Amino acid sequence: MRFSPRFITRSNATPAPREAVRAFRSRPDLNPPAVEVTAQAHDTAAGYIFVAPEKGGAGQGGSMIVDDSGEVVWLRTLQGRYGRAHDLKVQSYRGKSVLTWMDGVNEYVIFDHAYREIARLSAGNGRNGDHHEFLISSQDTALITIYIPVPWDLSSIGGLKNDRVWQGIVQELDIESGEVLFE
Repeated sequence: MRFSPRFITRSNATPAPREAVRAFRSRPDLNPPAVEVTAQAHDTAAGYIFVAPEKGGAGQGGSMIVDDSGEVVWLRTLQGRYGRAHDLKVQSYRGKSVLTWMDGVNEYVIFDHAYREIARLSAGNGRNGDHHEFLISSQDTALITIYIPVPWDLSSIGGLKNDRVWQGIVQELDIESGEVLFE
């Protein structure tokens, strides 16, 4: 299956009732949450809907692609016990379409067109990556965000003397080696 550049990242798809999960005779180990499309979006290209159900909700959590009617096209369940997949999308790596997402905690994943894992990276320098951004650059490197709390005196603006602010960090990672190229 080829990834189509035409896909819907948001739609009128809503989770079915909490107890509703899908079941497959060919894969009884899979039970993703059912997705019910209550209204077709207007003026959008036909394509797939990318969702990332949370573990602990109805069915299994992970990265999931459904078609316009809510039928499961592909599911990659979370490998860990806890967590949630974030930022599932199609990107380009080495001139080819790939699927990318953040899997659980601090792991960024790249799958090829045949749904095989080709890379898995983590933030470097002892830091934990944030789930909001995972971008493959035109140089085939990974750009990720990191947020860390920094102690700060906020009393001058009505806050606490011993408070904290969130510092934003960007890392550029070599996808093959995981080496931090820039921070």
